[in-house]
Amino acid sequence: MERKRLIETLNELHQELANSREEVDPETQALLKQLSSDIDRICAAETEEQPEPVSSSKQESMIDQLLGLTDEFEESHPRLAEIVGRVASALSRIGI
Repeated sequence: MERKRLIETLNELHQELANSREEVDPETQALLKQLSSDIDRICAAETEEQPEPVSSSKQESMIDQLLGLTDEFEESHPRLAEIVGRVASALSRIGI
């Protein structure tokens, strides 16, 4: 169930990024897209029989980056901050 929510939240993040394209600088958009891609890859790997190992430092780094973006977007993009925060929480709940 948590994975389904994570995927739904990631889809919501992609939608919000598309809507905020002019408001979010290209560097931040690229970072969010890279994080989203990494999360998709980790989730896909965990459903395989022999998942690709992901170091705990990589996992912590992703969550730290997401939380940093949440702080950065708090005032300028509150909706985006909320979604990014939900992604970080979902990742924590499923052990990523």
